[in-house]
Amino acid sequence: MGRLPGKFLFCIILYGAGFVTAVYFLAPHPASAADQSQTAEASCQLQPAQAVTASMGIDSKVWITKVRAGIDTSIHFAEEHALKIADLIRSKMAEGKEQSSQALLE
Repeated sequence: MGRLPGKFLFCIILYGAGFVTAVYFLAPHPASAADQSQTAEASCQLQPAQAVTASMGIDSKVWITKVRAGIDTSIHFAEEHALKIADLIRSKMAEGKEQSSQALLE
């Protein structure tokens, strides 16, 4: 019984990661000014499912583009800090090796 909550938590995390990955890969890249005019023309030709969301006042393309930009920002932030932490760990390990070698010599 003790392993069931851990498995449940793992499944929820895995499901969330899969969903975020799917949104990331399916979302369009943030559009530049030139692409926005083409996007406006394409949005005029709505498909039936998009017509329903448009009538509800939800612009899914804008929302997905914002989500994609946020995910890109998060990935960039994580990459920067992962490199900083890796450098910090390397320096601490080097200091530890240096101190242990000095302790052996004394």
